[in-house]
Amino acid sequence: MKYLFILLLILLSNIFSFGIVLHPEGEPNESWIDKPLDSVLAKVGSCSGVVIHPQYILTVDHFSVSYSTAIYVDNQIYYPEEIYSHENKDIRLIKVEDANFLDFVDIPEQDLMSEEYLDKNVIIGGFGESRGEEVYASYDAYLLVGYSWSGSRGNLLWGTNEIDSYSPSSISVYFNELFKTPYECGLAVGDSGGGCFYYSNGQWWTIALGQSVHFYGYDYFLNPYADDPNFLGTFNSFIRIYPMRGWIESIIYKADFDKDGYVDELDLMLFSEDWLAPEDNVFNYRADINRDGYVNFLDFAIFASEWKK
Repeated sequence: MKYLFILLLILLSNIFSFGIVLHPEGEPNESWIDKPLDSVLAKVGSCSGVVIHPQYILTVDHFSVSYSTAIYVDNQIYYPEEIYSHENKDIRLIKVEDANFLDFVDIPEQDLMSEEYLDKNVIIGGFGESRGEEVYASYDAYLLVGYSWSGSRGNLLWGTNEIDSYSPSSISVYFNELFKTPYECGLAVGDSGGGCFYYSNGQWWTIALGQSVHFYGYDYFLNPYADDPNFLGTFNSFIRIYPMRGWIESIIYKADFDKDGYVDELDLMLFSEDWLAPEDNVFNYRADINRDGYVNFLDFAIFASEWKK
């Protein structure tokens, strides 16, 4: 009966949708300013994205996008002009038609992930489903353990959490403790591609994109099925962006590696650093201008054609 009661709560979950799942008493209000601007997040079709450049939006590659997909940024509608998908990572870069975004959050120039960043606060934003009905434990009908998702999506909401662990390709965040950060949050469907932001050296950086959750349809901060002290809460996975920086910049800046608007001797010096790059880091070198997984004479030919332009 208790399980059926939980199922009934799910089926009757409300339809209010603000993205990101938060605790009821922990939702931020309009006075919260210690975060990136709303205008740096994009709604890309049914998912989310981040404005990282005046003309480009970064998102994940595991949902469908076409040249007719509507992109909403700061209540304005845009469409893709060019779409690029990484060869072997869940990343997509979109050049936006007729865009000149004034607000964007760049990728860090140096890798910010190290042991000292564990337990550091990050800001998370997205356009996915939000908190639905409260869900109670199967073993205690009075113990609140989490929330179902709302069933609709499309509005922007922000939250906070801590970095629990990381790998060369991902960041792990758990929705596992009431109010461990001021506006503790978890992801829901539609938040894929939404930003995970970190503040360092006086500015915000895009360090990761929302990618997946452990329990589809729910965010739990306590184990819903058994009183297990080792339960860590709903697992939220974010794909790290810095390891793909070279691939991203090879698209946006092409042969202008130092991003000063010219292809000159400084760029040649940077090109030489990646020359004949080993294959263990294919597709991620800034000098791989044609993005075939190698830095070789084919890239040099493109570089030469851009020389002094």
